[in-house]
Amino acid sequence: MFREVTLFGVGEPAVDATFAAAERLDLDGSSWIEFVPGWLDGSDTVFDAVVDAVELRQRRNIPMYDSIVDEPRLSAW
Repeated sequence: MFREVTLFGVGEPAVDATFAAAERLDLDGSSWIEFVPGWLDGSDTVFDAVVDAVELRQRRNIPMYDSIVDEPRLSAW
């Protein structure tokens, strides 16, 4: 599996539990997302551990609307 690594994503994982850089981005009148850049150091290390531990696959023959399709992403159950 090919993926792009980040400049600061390697190393020992560490979490900024203060979320001091959190920014709320309103999507509409009743929904929003919290954007927190840099909350996890070592994200590439965490990602590699998840990929090694979880068996990802593309499911086939998924009923969607009026068709049977292949799942457009890798998933694990």
